[in-house]
Amino acid sequence: LKRVIIGAFDKVAGIGDQWPFITQTNTGIKIILMHGIRPFIDLRLDKNNIKSSFHKHQRITTAEMMPHIIEANGLVKTKIEAALSSNIYHNNIFKSELKISSGNFLMAKPRGVIDGVDMEQTGVIREINHEAIIEKLNHNEIVIMSPIGYSPIGEIFNLSFESSASKIASSIQAEKLIYITENNGVQNIRGEFISEMTSIKLNNLISHIKESEHPEFIEKNTLPILEGAAQGLKEGLAKIHLVNRHINGSLIMELFTNQGQG
Repeated sequence: LKRVIIGAFDKVAGIGDQWPFITQTNTGIKIILMHGIRPFIDLRLDKNNIKSSFHKHQRITTAEMMPHIIEANGLVKTKIEAALSSNIYHNNIFKSELKISSGNFLMAKPRGVIDGVDMEQTGVIREINHEAIIEKLNHNEIVIMSPIGYSPIGEIFNLSFESSASKIASSIQAEKLIYITENNGVQNIRGEFISEMTSIKLNNLISHIKESEHPEFIEKNTLPILEGAAQGLKEGLAKIHLVNRHINGSLIMELFTNQGQG
């Protein structure tokens, strides 16, 4: 299976209107969309006066939070399906039988205890049913995946969408992993935008961020993306891209021009 593109984003607006078009370019591109739900979790927890604690930049997911996380996930997934369906219809792709699908592709396990801190229902991927994902892609379906995983005994875990997207991309040997961001990319310690970097430089930047209490020029949501990228490169991905969703046509530019956008 060739030309699989993983798009990962933390806001529904990150879906844009370019994904259905990309599948219709006769290049054999298959698409998986991995969404996050962090902003929606924050809103729901704030509304219900539930305070979040974090460790190693990850939310400690308590049993009290899980109903709100499940509700947020359902809302986001429905919004994405609605947006994609509308784009498909208005771009006259409806009759091409391009479908949207999802499923329980991710088995998860607890993140466990880190430095003496129990991460509770924060999880990590245990297993990916990549055969089922590939079958969906081969039927010309856009596969939507959520940052929720299930254990063999029915437990539900809150996952990092950045790390999950990276692991999924590695498991099916995707051609590209694209993180849809809110900005123009990553800046170095001098505030200069970095158009590309090697895995060594990436790991050095991650270490710098972790060692600095308030690193300059680095937004708080950047570290999980960088860690997901580093994980993907370590597990065999050739390239990972960060693309600004606010630039019109950014995905098309990234995929179909030599210069790209990210």
